[in-house]
Amino acid sequence: MDRKKLVIGAVAVAVLALGGGVAIAAQQQEDPKIDRAAAEEAALGAVPGEVKETELENEGGSTIYEVEIFGKDGEFHEVAVDADNGKVLGQDMDEDDNGFDDDGSDDQGSEDAD
Repeated sequence: MDRKKLVIGAVAVAVLALGGGVAIAAQQQEDPKIDRAAAEEAALGAVPGEVKETELENEGGSTIYEVEIFGKDGEFHEVAVDADNGKVLGQDMDEDDNGFDDDGSDDQGSEDAD
């Protein structure tokens, strides 16, 4: 009988622990207060060019938009925008995207002349 209570107790603890983890994870992912378009506008104010990709991410407990821009300087830039207030948090040259797809083909839309 004691063994049955022990198993039930262990199952109850496991359920509570997992449920608490889910609740904490859900609590950390807040809805952004600004929309994607506003984040892109803020990013373009910092780096003029063309938006290629925008992602909503959770970094360090803060929700941010990462906006990838092909700048007028011919380089890719990644701009971080605060999803709560629309302020530009920083920018980096995006060295992961050098203008080529993973297979080595040009991803800029140019075609080779045969």
